[in-house]
Amino acid sequence: MAQHPSELSETQMEKLLLRAMCQAAAGDHVWAIAARTLGTYRWRDPLHEALFAVLREIRSRNPLDLREHLPAALTRRGFPDVDWDEFFQPVALSVEEAKILVERLINTQGHVRQPTDPFP
Repeated sequence: MAQHPSELSETQMEKLLLRAMCQAAAGDHVWAIAARTLGTYRWRDPLHEALFAVLREIRSRNPLDLREHLPAALTRRGFPDVDWDEFFQPVALSVEEAKILVERLINTQGHVRQPTDPFP
């Protein structure tokens, strides 16, 4: 990650996590952290909220499958003109960095903490 998480806005943090989720290089750990923890998070950007929901619905985590299915799924949710290239640009996000981003997001007003959340 090029910038320190404290330098990123909430929408930038959301987008960075979603970009990592769209790529196989992110691994299952980033997926698990984001999907489990941000299920009740109120996304700042409506596109980010819709993309997160669709990513959780699609069974495959293969970027080729996602590239094929995401445009139609997001179009059905009212987002026909998404620049998909930006979500599939390589991003280097470690598990630790993902945890920091998720923790920062859940500490905002937009998250209703659940008993199953991994962060106290």
